[in-house]
Amino acid sequence: MATTSKDPVLVILQLTGANDYLNTIVPYTNGHYWDARPKVNIPADQVVPIDDDLAFRSDMDQFKDIYDKGNMAIVHGVGFENSPRSHFRAMDIWHTCEPDKIGTDGWVAKVIRDLDPTGENVLKGVNFGQGLPRAMTMRGVPITSVNHLATYGVFSSVSGINSQDERTQLLDSFARMYSPAIGNGLTMEYIGQTGLDALRGADIIKVEAPPTGDIARNMGTAKNVDMGGIFLNANRNKRSLALDLRREEAKDILRRLIPTADVLVHNMRPAAIAKLGFGYDAVQAIKPDIVYVGAYGFGQEGPYRAKPA
Repeated sequence: MATTSKDPVLVILQLTGANDYLNTIVPYTNGHYWDARPKVNIPADQVVPIDDDLAFRSDMDQFKDIYDKGNMAIVHGVGFENSPRSHFRAMDIWHTCEPDKIGTDGWVAKVIRDLDPTGENVLKGVNFGQGLPRAMTMRGVPITSVNHLATYGVFSSVSGINSQDERTQLLDSFARMYSPAIGNGLTMEYIGQTGLDALRGADIIKVEAPPTGDIARNMGTAKNVDMGGIFLNANRNKRSLALDLRREEAKDILRRLIPTADVLVHNMRPAAIAKLGFGYDAVQAIKPDIVYVGAYGFGQEGPYRAKPA
């Protein structure tokens, strides 16, 4: 018999930073609340009572509807003994659930590991928002992080790769090829795994110069024209776009792409990319929160900065 049942989905809304719990779930009938907070309080006429002791603030009235339907629980007193009264140490404990030692594994990541021990499903845990919360970081646990849902793509196949085993083997080969550049140990392994997860799930657009494109297309052995092994190994999972950035219409196309991107990576000299109109300041003006990465042969400063590499 066919079934329409689905696995339950747990949604964790983390209010990081200056969330004030006592002004979120308000003890509006407790005299100590008013005595200790003569100014920093929620006025009694701006609360939505839960019971005789606690209330939501008025702008959380939608949560009250969810609570009344039995679809929401409120857990009080989440804390730990012998608090050092340090915000930073408290955040360490919150993310790792390790009050007695400095933890390295996030508590959400531990749950995901238990649900998917082999790390096969990169969508078992999904983060919405910029960056990856520490609570979701753990070596060997893949997490998909989505900044802009409308522009995020998850590719299940790539031309020329016929099986998941072949795909995984090629990705692992890619990681081993570049791992010497970033060292080894726990940090390298975590960065490497994060990079592989990104390759599996990220939408990457490679901009190439016409008419021949990337010089690596014709390096090494190739079964197809312009599809050499070196090029395929370094550019799998990417889409390509040919743009002559010396032409204004091509620049307009790139400018329209930038707002949809989380990261822009280029390998041009600082003066050359700036001359084209895509230096950091110009790109940041289009997309203020973009991550801008420049791979410079001789850095951005010094006597050789203008030399080609």
